Formats: sequence, C-alpha cells, structure tokens
Amino acid sequence: QGNTEVENPTNVGTYDVYVSSNDGTTYCGANNLNVGSFEIKCKGGTASSLYTLTTIEFEYNGAPRHPGIDVATGAGTVAYIEYKQGNTVVASPINVGSYDVYITSNVGTGYCAITTLTKIGTYEIKCKTATASQYTISQSSFTYDGSAKKPTVSKASGATAAGEVTSTVYKQGDTTVDNPINAGTYDIYITTEAGTGYCALTNFKLGSFTINGKDP
Repeated sequence: QGNTEVENPTNVGTYDVYVSSNDGTTYCGANNLNVGSFEIKCKGGTASSLYTLTTIEFEYNGAPRHPGIDVATGAGTVAYIEYKQGNTVVASPINVGSYDVYITSNVGTGYCAITTLTKIGTYEIKCKTATASQYTISQSSFTYDGSAKKPTVSKASGATAAGEVTSTVYKQGDTTVDNPINAGTYDIYITTEAGTGYCALTNFKLGSFTINGKDP
C-alpha cells in the first residue's frame, strides 16, 4: 500500500501487486514489477444487527430518557444519534410515547461507515401509575340525615401532573350505590384522564367514607 509492503493483506483498502521472475525462453526476468492491484472492500452488515439498544422501556420521570447502544465487534463507533416520533425529530425524549432511534457510524474493522441516518430500533417511555396520595377525599364521615352524602374527590395539593378525575363511583362491596343515604361504609372508586407522565386510572379504589347513624 503505497511504499509499505503488506505480507498478509487483511484490512480494507487497495493493494498493489508486485512480482519478480526468472528469465523465460524469450523474456527477461522481472524485478519488482507492478502487475496490477486488488481491493478489499468493507462489508455493510445490517445496522439493527450491529447496533442494539440496551434498554427498550423506561418509566416517565420528567427527564430525558436515552437508551445506550451496544456495538458489535468490528462495527464502527456511533457518530451521530437522532430520535424521532414519526417524521418529527425529538431532541430530548421526555414525554410518554414511542421513539425511533437513528444513527450514523464511523468506519469499523472491516465494516463500512453508515453515512445515511439509519433506524436501529425503537424504545418506549411509559406512563407511571398514580397513587391514592395524589387525590384527596373532601370528607371521610357524615351523620345520617336522610339525604345522599357524596364526598368530592380532587387532586391533592402539589399533584398537578396527575390526571383530572372524570367520574366517581360509590360502592358497598360489589354493589354500586348511586346515592349513598343509609348508615354504613362506602368505598370510593375513581376514573381519571391521563396526566403528565401518569397513566389514566379506571375504576381505581381511592378510599372510603362512612355515614354514621344519628343518635336516637
């Protein structure tokens, strides 16, 4: 290669071939005669098999989530990474959703560089489940007076990211009680919208309240 002699051509590149020979019947012998060249080309490989995402699921935490990338032996180092949702580039994936990962790479040992943005995989940021502490029940006990008692449910102070309550159901055991009137304990179940990073809740048991019998 150039002026460097290579005994065992292995690496990608072009090699000149030189020969020396004895005299022939009518031809003089050759000494270090360049008879041509040959080329060892890099191999392409499938990007998704050479580059693998180390994590494909994260839970939302309000900060950017980026999976690591494992590089197969011989493949070039990652030169550039881009995250997309559909055709939209997302510089810092934070919100719940799926993100496609595209890369370019440098030349490796025997592997060509990836010069065009190529998709290597997809990962997901999943919503996290809200807890009972993010909602408050307006009142936990009442005294029977013959009218329905329905404590209201709202988001707790500071729980701004939790989803809004869309419906509240009162039950005794498995029986739904539309208008709790009689003395007894009633469980409160709520359904909510999805919040910022929080999953929507469906028929979630939040707590209970009691209607006490009045004194005789």
